[in-house]
Amino acid sequence: MNFGLTPPLPFLQTPGQPPVPWPQWEQTFLRFLEASGADEFKASRRAAILLHCLGVEGQRQYNVVATSTPPQQQPTTEAEGKYATAGATEESKPASGDISDEFTTTLKLKHRKDVSNFDKQFTSEKIDLTPTDKLFMMNLDQTEFMGFSFLNPEFVQHV
Repeated sequence: MNFGLTPPLPFLQTPGQPPVPWPQWEQTFLRFLEASGADEFKASRRAAILLHCLGVEGQRQYNVVATSTPPQQQPTTEAEGKYATAGATEESKPASGDISDEFTTTLKLKHRKDVSNFDKQFTSEKIDLTPTDKLFMMNLDQTEFMGFSFLNPEFVQHV
């Protein structure tokens, strides 16, 4: 894929949050297609470029959607979207909206303290902290920590 331009960074190279939200990345990708002249390619070639730019985890998620989506009655046409997504055959291609829906819906966060993805038994267990040894704590010499700082004094600049 040598168009004289660097393709956009992969959308989702590894599992987790993508570095850029899908709508923003999609706009970058569409600008790349236009600037490189790839927007004039056949839909199947544009779809291959899209899959290439998704990254490893993005391709894995796409394959899950592509295999779970029933084949469409008619092949994807250019009028149905800005680009067509690749598949084994023209009939099995999901609409371009399907891939957008997948990446925008799976990345919604509920709340930072949401534990719905953890095991119910794990989240309901009482926290069992290791008790401190009282004799050890009484004999702990606090003078050993005099002058301790989390900052390295060699790197502190006084302004």
